[in-house]
Amino acid sequence: MTFYVMMAFGTCVICSSVPTGSIRIN
Repeated sequence: MTFYVMMAFGTCVICSSVPTGSIRIN
């Protein structure tokens, strides 16, 4: 789970609140 969140943050640092949102925005 840590790796999943880390990848999400790397793709969308702005979505630091919602890791899942980062993938959606991407």
